[in-house]
Amino acid sequence: MASGSPERLEELREKFLRSLSDLGGGAEEGRPAMVSEVAEGAGLDPEGNPDDRALSERLAAELVDVGYASAEAGSSGFLVITPEGEQALRRGAG
Repeated sequence: MASGSPERLEELREKFLRSLSDLGGGAEEGRPAMVSEVAEGAGLDPEGNPDDRALSERLAAELVDVGYASAEAGSSGFLVITPEGEQALRRGAG
């Protein structure tokens, strides 16, 4: 199963956020990215593994809840990284 330990979840959360930043061009460009593509960039297989799909949806919802990403209004399945998300990435990488 993809979920596992809290450490694994934290690592996936950071990879998911980094993947969102890469795909969306960062907060400056703010291009929307598909949740499934973000998940694949984080090493998950949402198309082939139902557990990974559920986990990617959970991670996306968590990032929106804490303000690191925003869901595109009217287009479900898309996320945009926020400036707060970019700051979190810089803190995590430092």
